[in-house]
Amino acid sequence: MKQKLFTAKLVVLAALLGVMTACKDVLEPEASPVQQSTQANENVYEQDAQYSGDDSFMKHITNVGAAEFYVGKYAKFTPSTNGSNVDGLFLTDYEHFLPQSWYYGSNTARFIQRTDGQSTDKTAKFGMDNYAFNVDVDGMTELWKIDNVSPEAYNSTFKDMPKETLAQRAKDGLNAINVSSVFVNYLYDAILNDKGTWYQKSDQSGILSKGEQDVNKYSDFGLFQGIVPVSGATGKYETFPYFGGIEANRVKNPKPKAFIGAAYVSVMPTEDTWHPFSNGGITGIGLQIFSTDSMMAEYSHGDVADTLYMPFTKWYYVTVIIQHENNKMYVLFDGYPNGTGLAEATWGTKWKQFVGSQFVDVTQETGLNGAKYWKYNLDNTDCSVEVNLFEPMYFGKNNNPTTGLNYVYCAPKRNAASDGSIEPTEMVIGGEYKEYRPTSSGIVVGTEINFVFGGRRRVR
Repeated sequence: MKQKLFTAKLVVLAALLGVMTACKDVLEPEASPVQQSTQANENVYEQDAQYSGDDSFMKHITNVGAAEFYVGKYAKFTPSTNGSNVDGLFLTDYEHFLPQSWYYGSNTARFIQRTDGQSTDKTAKFGMDNYAFNVDVDGMTELWKIDNVSPEAYNSTFKDMPKETLAQRAKDGLNAINVSSVFVNYLYDAILNDKGTWYQKSDQSGILSKGEQDVNKYSDFGLFQGIVPVSGATGKYETFPYFGGIEANRVKNPKPKAFIGAAYVSVMPTEDTWHPFSNGGITGIGLQIFSTDSMMAEYSHGDVADTLYMPFTKWYYVTVIIQHENNKMYVLFDGYPNGTGLAEATWGTKWKQFVGSQFVDVTQETGLNGAKYWKYNLDNTDCSVEVNLFEPMYFGKNNNPTTGLNYVYCAPKRNAASDGSIEPTEMVIGGEYKEYRPTSSGIVVGTEINFVFGGRRRVR
């Protein structure tokens, strides 16, 4: 978003914090929108987990240790197994800068341990030790932060780093993503003036698996709870869809098919009193999860275009169309329901107002984690809108798979399916939607939305 949007002065930010509202989130999608979740958002770290044959997590996948899953553009993971149970994840978080933080990572898989012992509801929790760096200045806590720093990375890279070096790295990273120079220089000076502090913490991630309900055998999709808390919603953490499956069962260029299944969407309104000079609002003021009814969502892979239809009865009916040859996308948020208790002005989108009902041009991109997606971006003085639709992944039975070794702190051996050799029986896809707009008071409000769909082939 252009710098001229942000003319508010930093000295007024502390007074604005009191107006931020906290909303309860729902991490079990079938729950009522006002029910507070106790599943994936509990921050409980247990060092020694015990496993039994009754564990239900990801048991529908025929070879879960050979599966790989994508979380947005910046992370991926492969389950680690103990017998037939998942006992941890080999998680790769790729380093990236956001306006409000430096999310530290690398291209090396990190093992994080399962901490809940076993699951009867197809959820799982994973714990890890991390270090974080917070910049607190002028009454504002967490003006900017470094997150997800492992103990090894902290001791080898950050522990003895001069503040001048750290300030310059922060400045370079934010400049690379075109954050306002006002915010960048303010942060740079704050770090030089010892306004930042390192501390150690125990982080917890949660996964809610949903592939079994669609009778998937080679793939999975669901919700991944990260380590970043939602400001204004105590004890809640930002949640993202994940999707993927067994590479040896993946179909790269399937023939046209139709799939039916279920879809989930996480909706996080934002109200950014903390970073008004940065490029886009991030501070979440609530989190809700909505689902479609079972087997009511659809994905059609056609000759000319693909269509994703997700009827969220307590949110919008969402349609996304991507044309194959001319790189154009159509998005429709239709029929926001009355009586939900969640005002559309806060929990909805301004897509129709900003963009209208039309096909828009998209570019083809590849995330740091290797996930391919189509991207639409609008950035002007009135708003900033970004849509990312990930490439669908198709899976089916492979009659001649190559057996590979599971992760042992290295990449797994796998045999990717050859084009056209497998008939697809299931598929998964995910997407992201973000919009931000300035207000007369000088802050930025918006909505961050993530959705995921998984289904099986429709038999006509």
